[in-house]
Amino acid sequence: MAPKKKVPDAQVIDDKQQALENIKRQCQAVEQLLLLASEEIRCIRHEKSVLEKRIAEMVQQQEAAENTTSEQVRAMQRSTSTLSYQLSQRIKSLEQSVATAENENASMRNELETIRTKKTKELERLNGEAAALKKELEEKALNSAVLLREVLLTK
Repeated sequence: MAPKKKVPDAQVIDDKQQALENIKRQCQAVEQLLLLASEEIRCIRHEKSVLEKRIAEMVQQQEAAENTTSEQVRAMQRSTSTLSYQLSQRIKSLEQSVATAENENASMRNELETIRTKKTKELERLNGEAAALKKELEEKALNSAVLLREVLLTK
């Protein structure tokens, strides 16, 4: 082993001061990094807070929209149910009106047919009476003509 050289005290102090300066510079650099990191953390926390508020607002908006939509769906279902019931009642009423009108029409047709039958029989009777009267008148006219001829011939 080689004997160690004795380093003068001034140089040791100088070396120690340089090492101390290096450590101070490193500490300052670390402090700077810590300040930057702290600032970055503060910014990130602020952004996180803003985003959480926006998320909460969006959740409230979504819940409000869901509630509104649910209310609208219920209102539409009630309206549809009511309108469906009213429409079915209207259809029943119209079907009853149609049935009543058809019954009245059938009754009127029957009555009309009865009247037509009576009038046809009456017309046939009147035609028969007219034919009988015509025949009677023709016979009377013929008798009158025969009488007139006899009267004229006898004179």
